[in-house]
This record gives sequence, C-alpha cells and structure tokens, in this order.
Amino acid sequence: MKLKLTVREFNENDVNSECPFSPSIDDFKIYMNAFSEDLNNLESISNVSIDHTEIEITLKNKVTESHFKGQLKIILSSFSCMIVFVSLRIE
Repeated sequence: MKLKLTVREFNENDVNSECPFSPSIDDFKIYMNAFSEDLNNLESISNVSIDHTEIEITLKNKVTESHFKGQLKIILSSFSCMIVFVSLRIE
C-alpha cells in the first residue's frame, strides 16, 4: 500500500508554550531527512521518498493503515516543534 504524507514547516504562527520559538527555515531539510530516516526504521515500511513537503511511503504487505497511523503519530510527536502534519492519503 502506498501513502502520501504531506507536512509543512513549523512557523511563527505555530509557536506555543510547548514550542516557544520556530526553528530556522534553513534547518527544515535537516529535520525532513531525520524524519525520513525515522520512518525508514519502522518495520512496517518498505520505502520512503521525499519531495520537499511530500513524503511517499510504501508499506509492507501485511501492515494495516491503522497500525501505521499509530506509529506515525509517535514519530510526528517527536518532531512537533519542527514539522507540522497536513494530510495523509492513500495513493
């Protein structure tokens, strides 16, 4: 199953008590590479490819979408002050 994850950069409008400042825009690519690496380390994923804010994810055969969403939520929470979730759709 292929999924398309869309994210965006954390910006000044997202600043809150848990994330008191926005990261440098220049660091976004570094955060995306680290995020991609964390996704690639999941046993449920066979491939990840990034195109700026679009991430194409190929799940292994017997992985359910709900199982993957649970894993994704955990990873996204560790990047919550750097990357903002926009959408997830089946391709």
